[in-house]
Amino acid sequence: MIRAQRGSSAEYPVRSFYEEHHRVEELIAQLKKTADEYLEAAEGSSERLVETLCDVVDFYPGHMCKADHILFPPADKLLSEADHAVLVRQFAWIDSAIGSDADE
Repeated sequence: MIRAQRGSSAEYPVRSFYEEHHRVEELIAQLKKTADEYLEAAEGSSERLVETLCDVVDFYPGHMCKADHILFPPADKLLSEADHAVLVRQFAWIDSAIGSDADE
């Protein structure tokens, strides 16, 4: 994690993934704002809402691919079996709370 705090994103792929995570927060905030604006406007255009949804849809596949190839391999090497068990339980809880098809 120390390396992720220095240098460029190209030098440290984990930093790139971390920076993208902030982009996720921005996209979700923009999506909420746009959806709220759309719902408030009686005869509003859906163009901004559609653009925001397209931004989210365009972003997520690459981000998840990076998680699979940049984040998870080092985690598999660094985390103990007990750590993995805790993560599996936590993800199972998330799946039960929001549904197992959330990634789709």
